[in-house]
Amino acid sequence: MGARLTQATRPSDGLAWLRGGGYDAVILDEMLPEMDGFEVCRAIPRDSDVPVIMLTARGEVMDRVVGLALGANDCLPGALVDRARVRLLLRNLLDNALRHGAGAYRSPELMLSRVADVLVIEVRDHGPGVPGEQLARLAQAFYRPDSARTRAAGGVGLGLYLCRLVAQAHGGRLALSDAQPGLRVRVELPLTA
Repeated sequence: MGARLTQATRPSDGLAWLRGGGYDAVILDEMLPEMDGFEVCRAIPRDSDVPVIMLTARGEVMDRVVGLALGANDCLPGALVDRARVRLLLRNLLDNALRHGAGAYRSPELMLSRVADVLVIEVRDHGPGVPGEQLARLAQAFYRPDSARTRAAGGVGLGLYLCRLVAQAHGGRLALSDAQPGLRVRVELPLTA
């Protein structure tokens, strides 16, 4: 099975995909072509169990109130994150979890939450994990914990390093821990300037 990240360039496409099922969460931008994010939020069925997190560029209280009233589970000020870099971060974390958790008894997990004014992103795989003594070096450039991880097998050891840089560029942090089994990566991004 596994996790996937899909970006709809048009709201109508995103709504069609959501109605088709198979999605665990929606991150919705307020400013979209065709219709605004509030209209899209209104179009998502109220009985849907898929959580909706709305990004608002202005971060005004009224935007949050309207988004929540329309059914969003939370509204975050989206102007405080570099979307391209956060997308790179998510893609790298999910690719790593899928690659190193392949064949595991459970699919990788992606969890998004808000703790006070911090966006928390956690990705966990259920693969063999990384020995504790190697965790501290795992987010260093070009580091791979074993000789089996070659370029042909996937990666040169830059994925987690780039994720750490993205987190730091946003004033946040990246932490790695042994999930027994597997690896847990936690990224914390402040939502205030």
